[in-house]
Amino acid sequence: MPELPVLDEDLLPLQVPEAVLQKRRVQRGARQVKQVLVQWSGFPTSLATWEDKIPLRSRFPRALAWGQAKRKGRGNVTRTTPSNPSEPAQAKPTRPQRSKQPNQRYTGPDWSQ
Repeated sequence: MPELPVLDEDLLPLQVPEAVLQKRRVQRGARQVKQVLVQWSGFPTSLATWEDKIPLRSRFPRALAWGQAKRKGRGNVTRTTPSNPSEPAQAKPTRPQRSKQPNQRYTGPDWSQ
């Protein structure tokens, strides 16, 4: 039988859902309950656990596991320059310009320009 890894007891309260690996529905009495296989932060996928989705999501509403952008590393994720320096940067599409006309309501001899 393989040995279980030793867990740091001080870090257990700080664990949050990091990724949802699988989804399933289980029958509880007359109703079905949605469950998710959760990988907890700081632990390998081999220690993932099945949890009820609704109570888990209400306990951790801002966890990375719920589909927000995931952090893969450090730094800015917005690309400001083309990935290939030989490629020219694409210009933004411009909106068509219409001729400017004075507002009939606010022009005339009573108004200064």
